[in-house]
Amino acid sequence: MLNDKVLDDNQLCYFYNKCHVILVPSPPYAEGFSLASAEALACGTPVIATDIPAIRESVGKYAYYVPYKAEAFAEKACWIFKNYENARKKP
Repeated sequence: MLNDKVLDDNQLCYFYNKCHVILVPSPPYAEGFSLASAEALACGTPVIATDIPAIRESVGKYAYYVPYKAEAFAEKACWIFKNYENARKKP
């Protein structure tokens, strides 16, 4: 949502494409299907997510998985920024 308005698919893709990376810091066993992760990946935006079963089921091998720790997210985000073109091409 943006200003209480629901975005259509084209608008969502526009915003996801403006992002360099999407972070999904979900506490273990607190997240179900991650729609934001799937949408971002569909638009070619890299995703860094907590390594939990629900997110692995949602996006499989296409996300970058890290432990539920701020330092791990920061380290992986820095790696993506340094290797951006390759990061967008993850299998």
